[in-house]
Amino acid sequence: MATIDEAYRLLKYRATKSGFNGSISPDDFNLIFPRAEMRFFNSKYKTYQINQENIESLLAFKTDPLPITIDNAGKYTKPTDVLHIDSLRHTLNGKDVEVVRVEDDRLGNKLNSTYDMPTLDFPIYVEYKAYLQFYPINLASANFIYLQNIIPSKWGYILVNGRPVYNVGTSVQPRYDDTDLDEILFIAMSDIGINMRDVEVEQYAERKIQTEK
Repeated sequence: MATIDEAYRLLKYRATKSGFNGSISPDDFNLIFPRAEMRFFNSKYKTYQINQENIESLLAFKTDPLPITIDNAGKYTKPTDVLHIDSLRHTLNGKDVEVVRVEDDRLGNKLNSTYDMPTLDFPIYVEYKAYLQFYPINLASANFIYLQNIIPSKWGYILVNGRPVYNVGTSVQPRYDDTDLDEILFIAMSDIGINMRDVEVEQYAERKIQTEK
């Protein structure tokens, strides 16, 4: 897996090879590269549940099973980095039981149903902005797997004699494999071509993006 420094150097090299005559400063890179990351991430996330390739691309953002404690009111405060809930499971008599998601507008019907009321054998949850609400409220615990929000990568640096020098301590590393990183770099090159009005670089990058798909 490439570092952010390798990504920066590779982007400058490819831009130059494609005919770009300008310079890409660290601040330019730290503006353009995270935008390219977000475009790539969003394109994969749109079909995350149905496309195995996209699942693999976002695997670095998927947590291991997290044991959670549910309070006496059936509530669990969500971690701040939750983007997408992958699964919730409850252990009952040594067996894993799925905790099924229910939308808020259907909760009343569930709770008032004679036949479909949530039980420890068939627990449910509702997702709100800051917390998850579980039923029955005495569920007590579960295992939580989720997809984390993206943390933008950053090329950190210090100035030495007025020149930026890579600083790993203030950098944020990308979490993608090399194949996906290639696609992100071509997206970034496309942005460079657009922002710098460099048609040749933009066209080169767009061709590469289409080839990678």
